[in-house]
Amino acid sequence: MSLQAFALRFYLRHWFKRRLDPNAPVSALRANVDDLARGLPKPPSGVTVTPSNAGGVPVEWVAVPGADERRVLLHFHGGGYASGSPASVRDLAWRLSQAARCRVLVVDYRLAPEHPFPAAIEDAASVYNHLLSSGFAPSAIAFTGDSAGGGLALGSLVKLRDDGAPMPAAACCFSPWTDLAFTGGTFTTNRDIDPMVLADALPQTAAWYLGSASATNPYASPLYADVRGLPPTLLHAGSTEVLLDDSRRLAEKMKSANVEVELRVWPDMPHVFQGCASFLPEARTALAEAGRFLEDHMLGAEGRGDPLIHARERTVPLECEVPSRVRT
Repeated sequence: MSLQAFALRFYLRHWFKRRLDPNAPVSALRANVDDLARGLPKPPSGVTVTPSNAGGVPVEWVAVPGADERRVLLHFHGGGYASGSPASVRDLAWRLSQAARCRVLVVDYRLAPEHPFPAAIEDAASVYNHLLSSGFAPSAIAFTGDSAGGGLALGSLVKLRDDGAPMPAAACCFSPWTDLAFTGGTFTTNRDIDPMVLADALPQTAAWYLGSASATNPYASPLYADVRGLPPTLLHAGSTEVLLDDSRRLAEKMKSANVEVELRVWPDMPHVFQGCASFLPEARTALAEAGRFLEDHMLGAEGRGDPLIHARERTVPLECEVPSRVRT
């Protein structure tokens, strides 16, 4: 573990997590997420951030100089379905644009409890269908998401498949929340060692989002979905997260359904540590890997033939360096 990661875990455990209250109103959750976002640096000079509208849904285009305009990552921010915005993941978005060398479209989907399930799913589908009708090929689109946004990305893919929509080239999710019924073993075993997520607060957040829906609805909790036919997927999670089993069990389910899937478990990394790439070397390593995965699957899908069907869980080394990219 890097010194930066040690410091981050200390800060999260002894300041951020202690401020959380499982009975706090949604306004408190939103204030905490906004506080974290304000501590992140602004995008560097040359990065474009353009608010727009896609299929009636507010969105934000983010692109580094030279980003391939033919390809797009459709990103869904985290925040427990009740907080967060494109601004809260702007630093992550431009780094994803850099890593995958394409533009990123961040969806400002409707939040609970004012807009419970399936409002966010409907917004995701509207934006994806807008991209298709605007001329983007499915093979030029990938879904990405962090935390609840990862669950939304996966749940939306299941709904889109059921509706007969073509699947995008790939999906990549960081610490996705895939089980709103909280049946994973790490929800208990990692409860006291997760430095960031307060497990006792999650049931209330889930209730805000679900409304009258079941916690095992496959579009709200993609762990319970039939995952056959979903695109190649990369999952990242930290070894001490309460939501680790949300990724582990989904990866096993995808493997059983012959979906190309890879799970990377990062030792001692906190929830969505990729959002701290401005100072965390492990986060930069993770984003470089995600970028390679996404770029390899987008636009090149036609010439790759049948994908290798595999499922691997790997624990990355404690000491991480950002790998160089060699292009030929």
